[in-house]
Amino acid sequence: MTVGRARRENSRYRPQAGLLATRLRTVRIAQGLTQGEVARRAGIGIATLRKIESGNVVEPGYFTVLAIAAALSAEPALLSAAVSTERLLPPEQNAGLSVQIRPGVTARDSGQNSDRADRWTYS
Repeated sequence: MTVGRARRENSRYRPQAGLLATRLRTVRIAQGLTQGEVARRAGIGIATLRKIESGNVVEPGYFTVLAIAAALSAEPALLSAAVSTERLLPPEQNAGLSVQIRPGVTARDSGQNSDRADRWTYS
């Protein structure tokens, strides 16, 4: 639908999408990984990763960003700082939240209001 597309293209999240795209691409290339390798490790489709990396997904899912961060062995804050936090619960309500990022990798939110690396623990 054209109206929806125009609204997304003019979204207030467009700057964050560009920042996320730049950070993601920079980290991936620095590690010598292809989009296909990162998508496979994150358990997402390569088309999804391409859209995020090109800035065409203006509001990527928070847990998608976490999965990509895990696939890149990067701190989630590095990538997720570019994702709007308005849609997320306050940190104190996230305490103890456990999310399976991919088979064998689970992230747990400590509930601390920070971008510090120790906010998330992985197992």
